[in-house]
Amino acid sequence: MALTPLPDPPQTADPANFATKADALVAALATMVTEINSGGVALTGGTVSTLTVTGVTTLAAGTVGAPSLCFSTDTTTGFYRIGANNVGFAISGVKFLDISAVGLDIGAGGIVPEVLQTVALQNSWVNFGGTEITFGYWKDSVGMVHIQGGIKSGTVTAGTLVFTLPSSYRPYAVIELGGFSDSGYWAITIDAAGAATIKLAPANTFASLNGMSFRAA
Repeated sequence: MALTPLPDPPQTADPANFATKADALVAALATMVTEINSGGVALTGGTVSTLTVTGVTTLAAGTVGAPSLCFSTDTTTGFYRIGANNVGFAISGVKFLDISAVGLDIGAGGIVPEVLQTVALQNSWVNFGGTEITFGYWKDSVGMVHIQGGIKSGTVTAGTLVFTLPSSYRPYAVIELGGFSDSGYWAITIDAAGAATIKLAPANTFASLNGMSFRAA
């Protein structure tokens, strides 16, 4: 509930009504204390720079076009109640997230994948070219790094550096990953510093990195 407005305060310029107004103000302050202590105070307007809540905060259900928890400069983006035990998050008045006991449903836009990242190939390794997918890597929404592409023409000696991944795309510790090449199975090792080196030599006419993935540190 909203607080009961306070009556007009007493004024020294109005001595005839001073005592009456003073008594009314004191009585109203007691009522205000009761209302505040009841925990049912509603903020109905104005601006609060900092609000600390120690109990339960309740909100109106809101709608997808007018979420109850939104932003002052973007009132169509925020949280609202879809139904029993079901919360939605709207962006520009359109449902983007639907969260319930069943799970999480993401709107039509889905999760936009990260743009393909690239680093320089080392020791004469180059993209295979043609119709083969380009060498690169990307990280998904749950922190998995995925490597892709076909490469060729490089040094195949075990321990040879093929590429180095940047800091946020490195494993927790040394990991071995395998793929196919013109000579059969081959493998690389990626360490915590991001260095990808040959563990099991491939043919240098074609070596695939497709399907190699790991959890980033």
